[in-house]
Amino acid sequence: MEKEFDALPVRTLILKLGVPAMLAQLVNILYSIVDRIYIGHMGDGAELALASIGICAPAFTAITGFASLVGVGGAALMSISLGVRDRKLAQQALNNALLLLAIISVLVTVLLLCFRRPLLYLLGCSDTMYPAACTYFTIYSLGTAAVLLGTGLNRFIMGQGFARQGMCSIVIGAALNIALDPIFIYGLRMGV
Repeated sequence: MEKEFDALPVRTLILKLGVPAMLAQLVNILYSIVDRIYIGHMGDGAELALASIGICAPAFTAITGFASLVGVGGAALMSISLGVRDRKLAQQALNNALLLLAIISVLVTVLLLCFRRPLLYLLGCSDTMYPAACTYFTIYSLGTAAVLLGTGLNRFIMGQGFARQGMCSIVIGAALNIALDPIFIYGLRMGV
């Protein structure tokens, strides 16, 4: 890939790297929409379920923000280091990002779980919504490490010039989510 960076025109590189990155973000947004479509068709309690997951959304957006904070900054440093052929600094950027993402994962998970009730009510949760919102919030919070590491480290895949592979990892996750949603929501009657 290094030789391609040196040989290909910038316009070609932008298309080769930028289009898969944009498609990955589009798929990421789409599977969130598909989640809500499935939940909206649950029947009785669909409105309450949609409201409950909507209440949780700002906290989960913040989790993604932490992943981007570390991933974008670390991947940029790694890319610059690879560009000047300093593999040691590039490896350090990746190692530090991995460690930082792991530490943030533990801290954020603990904080979310310890303060879920006041946080949900701060975000607008009502007593009626709380049971569904709390369950959804707890399950999602327990997956914080997967979200942070997956999202944050995916930036490093893309930062090395493997935009298609980075996009494929997001598409695979989204496809699994879309395929498993009806099984869990309707087939296993797990609801939200």
